[in-house]
Amino acid sequence: MNEPTTRICTNCQVEKEISEFHRRRNGYQKICKSCRNASARGDYQARGKARLPHSPTQINPANFPALQERIVLLESRLRASASMYAHDKLDADDIYSEMVEAILTKCKPEDNDGFIMQRASWTGQALVSKNMSYNEYVGDLDVDEDALTAGGFKVVNTRTVEDALIEIESFKSLQKVIASLPPENQTVVKMISIGMNQRQIAEKLQVSEQSVSERMKKIRKFFAENMDGNMGLSLA
Repeated sequence: MNEPTTRICTNCQVEKEISEFHRRRNGYQKICKSCRNASARGDYQARGKARLPHSPTQINPANFPALQERIVLLESRLRASASMYAHDKLDADDIYSEMVEAILTKCKPEDNDGFIMQRASWTGQALVSKNMSYNEYVGDLDVDEDALTAGGFKVVNTRTVEDALIEIESFKSLQKVIASLPPENQTVVKMISIGMNQRQIAEKLQVSEQSVSERMKKIRKFFAENMDGNMGLSLA
């Protein structure tokens, strides 16, 4: 099927070249770039540099018992998701704790399992990003441990600059390896990262569980051939 070469903007009602419209999924948006830019400029002038009003999250302690029950039911999936973003078991435990806190404070009892797992995944991604930024900009500070010890301070962090650089490069390598997977296998990895099991992945992709199992075997083999270790990626 050939793509159209022109389109009529629903805002200005002018027929324009298709390049004048932003892409949206498999097609194009209905409002042209010029109209969208004009609308954005108008909004900015109307409110100046003030940010749009933001409503802080309302934490309701009354929701905690119901959410704790959901967390217990989802614990194995949450821990599997936490291991996706961890370097070792202790790190995974810390990430799991952050995920639990995010669920208790940002989810509601009526949220479905998929949304709760997505919230956990967002938390894991945010922690990885935060740690990478810290390691890159702060982790290379030159600390004189002898001077600190002489001053009465106890040095408890033995992590070196080399360690931080290795972790950053390892994570970047993982991203590159995932990006080099076929699109259908990238989708499987993303589903695993939010805690979906083989049956759920099969239902989502409308394929058999055997097909999902075969894909996961290929993904394991691909990681084994292209990376040293798997950065905690759990494909069990």
